[in-house]
Amino acid sequence: MTVKAGRLEQAVDLVRARRCAAQLCVIHDGQVVLDRSFGCAPGSLFWLFSASKPAVALAVHLLASVQAIESAKPSLPPGMVPHITF
Repeated sequence: MTVKAGRLEQAVDLVRARRCAAQLCVIHDGQVVLDRSFGCAPGSLFWLFSASKPAVALAVHLLASVQAIESAKPSLPPGMVPHITF
């Protein structure tokens, strides 16, 4: 798989169009191919709050699918449905 320069520029254009502070870093095959800051200093910190929950859930499911981690099986009384939150 190769990184297409046109696709990287599309990503840059999308971030610029939002007109807000952002950092965009693309790593391909262990190499940084794009590292830009928009409206902020490089290395600025951002509060993500709940925006990171989908990424964490995806990572957990991927790791469980290749048996890198074991997914917990809740032990609940019959008829009870687990409520899971991240």
